[in-house]
Order: sequence, then C-alpha cells, then structure tokens
Amino acid sequence: MIREKRYFDSLSAYSGNLLFVGVNYDEKAKTHECRIEQFVK
Repeated sequence: MIREKRYFDSLSAYSGNLLFVGVNYDEKAKTHECRIEQFVK
C-alpha cells in the first residue's frame, strides 16, 4: 500500500536507508498485522 500510494515521494532527496512500516488493526477481530519492508532506491 505504501508503495502504491507513493508516500515516500517527499523523501526523494534523502540518501539514507528507509524502512516502510505498516500496521493494520481490525477492531472486530481484535487482531493486528504489521509489515516492514526495506526500500532500496
């Protein structure tokens, strides 16, 4: 989702390492999901 929505475009001048972290919480099931991805330019 982060890659598709291109939230990272504002960091185009940044030259360090980036990690994308997404957390979803389902209120009905009381569960969460977390995804961490390294971004390579």
